Amino acid sequence: MESSSYSGDYGSLEPLAVRIETHERLSARADNPETAVIEALGMSGDESLLDVGAGTGSFLRRLRAEGHRGRLVALDSSTAALEAVNGADSVEAVNADAQRVPFADLEFDVVTARHMLYHVEDPLAAVREAHRVLGPAGRFVAVVNKRDSIPATRAMLRRVVARHGVELALDHGAPVHAENIQAIVASAFVQVRLIEHPNELVFSADEDLARFSTAMLGLYGVPEGSPVRDAVVADLAAEARRLIDASGGELRDPKGYVVAVGFRDDEKYSE
Repeated sequence: MESSSYSGDYGSLEPLAVRIETHERLSARADNPETAVIEALGMSGDESLLDVGAGTGSFLRRLRAEGHRGRLVALDSSTAALEAVNGADSVEAVNADAQRVPFADLEFDVVTARHMLYHVEDPLAAVREAHRVLGPAGRFVAVVNKRDSIPATRAMLRRVVARHGVELALDHGAPVHAENIQAIVASAFVQVRLIEHPNELVFSADEDLARFSTAMLGLYGVPEGSPVRDAVVADLAAEARRLIDASGGELRDPKGYVVAVGFRDDEKYSE
């Protein structure tokens, strides 16, 4: 039996790009998580910012393109992610672990951890590291999904991979989510503000659902190169057709994320 934990495969950024594109194109309401982070921070443009788990690098490239003048640093343990940042205007790329950030105390004004804390073995350690490198009045932003996001898609994935002998933990899912992020951030920060973003993914074409769910297979124990990969992908395509048909031609799968802002200095924030 193959086994899986919640740990994606980021040797390639293509699956991540597919997931991002699906959310941009098929969300019921337009809602860009990068915009949500920028609005939550309300930066002047001069801040030094460390983006932990930089992913495709689009967030930092966007900040620079929109005129951010301060230092921008991308930290990731994925070579593919760091290569995606290469060539970006004045963005530093650092290969490191979020639990052991190679920077001095009080070095940054802002630290962001966007949709990545659930990939860290010890999320509390990562939050403590963010706190350590932030200066006075520093702000930390974490973005995490709701625990019950896209339940129909996730149930389909569990059914299909189980049919092909992939063994998932009983509590398989993100260990950090909207329902526990406040306590996690509050373990290091004096105040935490939560901003909720509820939404839905709307699938009317089974090809879109199959493509999206295939891009999640690395999170479900079936990465590229798995001996059961081709069979699972074919099974997902058939299951996606059945699910869309059973939904009357349109599957609306609820989702949502939370932006959690941690404030290092309690005098710098009030409701």
